[in-house]
Amino acid sequence: VSTQSTWGFQVENIMQMWIDLPWMEIIVLLICYVVIGALSFVCLPEPAVSRKNKIEYYSYYSTHVSLVHCAISILLVSLKLFYYGWDFCGDNKKLYVMITINSFAYFIFDFGYGEIFQCNINAFRVHHVITIAGLGFALLAKYSMSDMLTGLYLGEFSNPFLQTRIIFVSRGVNDTLFGTINGVMIAVSWLGCRILWAIPYVMHNFSCLRGDVIVYLIGSVLIFMSSIWSNQILYEVRKTFKSLFKEKKPLAVEILIDIIGGLKHSILGKIVYNGGVFLLVIVIPLFLRVYVYQEVQTKHNVITSTSAY
Repeated sequence: VSTQSTWGFQVENIMQMWIDLPWMEIIVLLICYVVIGALSFVCLPEPAVSRKNKIEYYSYYSTHVSLVHCAISILLVSLKLFYYGWDFCGDNKKLYVMITINSFAYFIFDFGYGEIFQCNINAFRVHHVITIAGLGFALLAKYSMSDMLTGLYLGEFSNPFLQTRIIFVSRGVNDTLFGTINGVMIAVSWLGCRILWAIPYVMHNFSCLRGDVIVYLIGSVLIFMSSIWSNQILYEVRKTFKSLFKEKKPLAVEILIDIIGGLKHSILGKIVYNGGVFLLVIVIPLFLRVYVYQEVQTKHNVITSTSAY
């Protein structure tokens, strides 16, 4: 078992490897996203919010570019699943490279757009930097790209509803029935795909010794960030349930509202929830990796010593 395939890239080679990324294809796709962004300013009606509210005003335009990326990603990863299945720890293929390059270019565009128009908040900056690093290392790795794309697929399921919410807020229609339905879909898709489905997926990844730990660890950090953001999403769900059941609430709904309120407002609730996710997606998988690695090493040593005789 080689050190590089088991624990990650050799530090002294990382800079040269990033230089060797397929920058020509990345730049071409980056230009495509810039053109789409420019067209959104020209073709779309102005949002209902003031230009002084930079975050909501300029996010309204960039969210349409995000929807384009989301549609392309879901379509291409669906093709990947159709032809190759989940392919955990599988060899990188041309289709995988194409999907990863597309997302790499998009996140560079989205980060740059947010900085130019001053609509990035610190949480988005951290998220985009980590995502760009994860996609870049996935391009450099030999076996981890399929696993990173599966994580991308899980994340993109909730993205259309998130971007639709930004459009609803910008157009002043988020308080309508459609806004409520969209809010429920955000919560269901976010918690289902980014948290509940992602946890066993991460456990499975870390047990594969061919994949690079740095790629998996970046994915785990993104899932942990999703769990932190889900506190706000849960709070929105709580408001939705309160508005839907204004007068008499069923007992199950009252219990759910109290639980969500505890997660949002109670320090202990936040510690239990976020700490639990941290254990499940980072600490336990790393211990699992160490255990599997030691088991393989032990078997390798036994085979080596036996063959020596």
